[in-house]
Amino acid sequence: MSYTQTIDVVNPLKVILLGAIAFSLYLLRFFLPKAPQKTRPP
Repeated sequence: MSYTQTIDVVNPLKVILLGAIAFSLYLLRFFLPKAPQKTRPP
């Protein structure tokens, strides 16, 4: 029973981690286009 209980706990954690990574990458899409303009040489 302990093996199935650990799976029930680990699976939601994986979903939360994947969701957080996808959300962070989604936010980076808005911040990254602004960065090259700052580092672009005049």
